[in-house]
Amino acid sequence: MSATSGKHRHREGVRNKLSNRICVLGFKYVGVVACVSTVYRAVSKHAPTTQTLDRDYSRLFPSNSCGIPSHSRFDFFSRRDPLVERTVLESWLTKPVKRFSTVQNSGAYTNVAGPWFEHTNVCVDHVDHVKYFEGEDMKYRQNATFTGASKAGTPHRPIPFPWLRGPRSNDQLDDIAGYVEDSPVYVLKGKSLMLHCWRVHNNPHPLHYLFGYGAVLSVLFASSSEFETLDHVVFHQCPNPYQGGDFHKIIWEIILKESFAKKLFNSETRLYTTKSHQLLCMEHVEDNGWMDKQPYRSGPFLEGPPYMGADAQIFQTWKTRFAEYLEVCRPRAFAILEEQLLLDSHDTSPRIAIFQRQGDSRNGLRRFVNLLEVKTLARMYSKNVEAITVSAETKLEEIVSTFNSFDVLITPHGSQIVNLLFTIKPTKLAVVEVVGSCQHYAFQLWLQHRFVYTVSAGHRSPSHEIQTTIDACEAGRQTTPCGPICADQSNCGINETICNAHDLNGVILSSDLIVDIEKLRTDLELVMQQVRKFN
Repeated sequence: MSATSGKHRHREGVRNKLSNRICVLGFKYVGVVACVSTVYRAVSKHAPTTQTLDRDYSRLFPSNSCGIPSHSRFDFFSRRDPLVERTVLESWLTKPVKRFSTVQNSGAYTNVAGPWFEHTNVCVDHVDHVKYFEGEDMKYRQNATFTGASKAGTPHRPIPFPWLRGPRSNDQLDDIAGYVEDSPVYVLKGKSLMLHCWRVHNNPHPLHYLFGYGAVLSVLFASSSEFETLDHVVFHQCPNPYQGGDFHKIIWEIILKESFAKKLFNSETRLYTTKSHQLLCMEHVEDNGWMDKQPYRSGPFLEGPPYMGADAQIFQTWKTRFAEYLEVCRPRAFAILEEQLLLDSHDTSPRIAIFQRQGDSRNGLRRFVNLLEVKTLARMYSKNVEAITVSAETKLEEIVSTFNSFDVLITPHGSQIVNLLFTIKPTKLAVVEVVGSCQHYAFQLWLQHRFVYTVSAGHRSPSHEIQTTIDACEAGRQTTPCGPICADQSNCGINETICNAHDLNGVILSSDLIVDIEKLRTDLELVMQQVRKFN
C-alpha cells in the first residue's frame, strides 16, 4: 500500500466516524457547512498538515440526483391555454363587462418578504405601478389606504387604470406609455403570485434581482409545509434569470428545486417577466407590496426591500440548501468550499480581503485610489491580506472560493456585497463598508445578524465637485444619521439636507475614493476586537 493511499484511507475513516456522530446534529441545528467545518477541523488534527484535500475526482461531476426541475414556460403564451386569455387593448377595454378591482391583506405567506396583499383584476407592465379599476364607490382606494397597499413603494404602488373608459385615439394612447389599440393584453386566470424587483427588467442587477426572486426563497424557507400550487408567477420589473450569470442561475435553480418539492410550482406553472407595451392582467393575485422606506431597526424587514436572509432562521435554511445544492449539482464548487474550510482551520491569523471593483459599471467603479495604503494598514492586523474582485461574469466556483476566503472584508458600497450570501463559514465574520458620506445602511441592517458590520464614512473623492458635496453632507452631521439612505431629513442638521437621495446614488456612492487611513484604522480596530471576541 502506498503512503498516499494510506493517508487517504486514514482520512476517510476519521471522516466517516465523525460524520456519523456530528453531522446529523450539524444538519439539524447548525447547518451543513458548520457540520462540514467541524468534520474537517477534526480531520486536520488526525492527518498530516496539508493545504488541499485528497480528492476523489470522480465526485467532481454533477450527480444524477441533482434533479433541477425542467421548466419551459417562462414568458411562453399558448393560444390553447385555458388559463390565459389573449387579446388586444382596444378589444379588451371595450368589452361589455364590469371590471372592478379589490384589495385586502393576505396571510398566505405569513408576512415573510411582505407585507402581502391580495388583489383581484389588476394589471402590470414594465413601468411603475400596479394598475387597478375603481368603482364609483371608491372602495379599492379606501381599502388600499386601510390595508397599507397605498404606501407601497412607487414601482408597485397601486394607481387607477389610466384608460378606464377606453382608448379614444392613437394620439391619446401614444401619450400613455406608447400603447396603441393592438397592444397585447394577457388576462391570467386562476391563482397568481407577483414579485417586484424595482426597475431592473432589462438589467440583471443582483441585489434587485433578489428583491423579487429572493422573496420567493424567503416564502419557501419560512414554511415546512406544502403550498397551494400556483397557476402563474409574475416577476414585475425583473430580468429573466437566464439573462444573468452564475449568481442568477444558482438562485433560480434552488428556487425550482424548493418550489417543486413544496408544490408551490409544478410543470404547468406559468412564469412571466413584464415587457414594454404589454399588459399582464391578473384576475386573482397576491403580491409583496413592500414599503418605500428603509427600516430603522434590525431583524426581519417589515419595511423596505425584502432582503432574503435578513431573518436568521431563513438564512440558516438558505445556508443548508445552498451547501446541499453545491454538493450534488456543483461538486467542484463544493470541493473548493471544503478546501477553504480546511485552510481556515489551519490559520491562526485572521484573513483580511480588500474588494477592488473592476470593469464597467453604470454607477461608477468606486475603486480605492490608494489601495496600497489600505493594504499596508491591513497588514498591521494580519499577515494574510489580499485584494479580491468578482464581476457579473465570475463563475460560481470562484465566487465560493473568494467569499469564503476571509474573516474581514473591506469593501466599497456596491452590489458585490450581495455575494456575502455565499459566505457560509460558521465563524463570525466582519465587513467594513467604506463610503464618502450619506451612508446607505441597508446592507448593514440586512447582514448584521451574522456579520460584524461597520460603515466607515467620511472618506474623500478624487473629484473636487463630488468632494464639495461630501463636505456639505458631513458638516455638522448628527449623532443619529439622517435616515438609512439619507432621504429622511427629519433629524438632519441644516447642512445635511443637501445630502439627498440623488446625491447618494448618483454622485457620492458612485465615486472612487481616497481612503482616509486614520478613519479606516479607527473602524478596523473596533472590528478586529469584535472578531477576536466572537472567534
